[in-house]
Amino acid sequence: MTSTSTDEETTLAALEAAKAGLNVLTKASITEIRSFARPPKVCETVFEGIGILFQPSKTKFEWSDAKSLMNDHFLSRLLEFDINNISDMTLARLEVLLNRDECQLDRVKSTSLACYGICMWLRGIVAYGKIRQHLEQQKQIQTVNKNFVRNTVLHDQLNGYLVYTQSISLIQIYILNECYEQKEFVKALARRYADVF
Repeated sequence: MTSTSTDEETTLAALEAAKAGLNVLTKASITEIRSFARPPKVCETVFEGIGILFQPSKTKFEWSDAKSLMNDHFLSRLLEFDINNISDMTLARLEVLLNRDECQLDRVKSTSLACYGICMWLRGIVAYGKIRQHLEQQKQIQTVNKNFVRNTVLHDQLNGYLVYTQSISLIQIYILNECYEQKEFVKALARRYADVF
């Protein structure tokens, strides 16, 4: 099995894990979470992760912001979210958030099954993002290596050309020198015979 197919399988597994987290969500569970006037800290933190993804420029994500996102289209927005265009900064922010105590899966699951599903989805996105970053780094390394090899070949070709050019230049100098010496010889002969005739 090639490294590329293994990487693709790992990436697909991370995508499936992300989507599987959303299987526990229903409109009723979303409505229940939305009805909280003061949600548990765990729910606030999980939805802060949603805020990081959906509104990455926002530095502070309030519960009122989360409630406005939880409309009739919330579940479809999660399912259709473009996880291929998450910036590295957003991914890093999300990873930091998911490492908090409030986002530990057993704690989230004991507080809210719906938030647990969303937290699983967020963790799947982070896993997918890390794999994607790794693959991009590998591509960059391969590109650098290819460029290095190409530049090495070009360097060798250039060195060969320079040696060839220097050889031609030396031959030209030798020929010019020989021509000059012959010209001087002919001039000397011409002067000698000019005096005779």
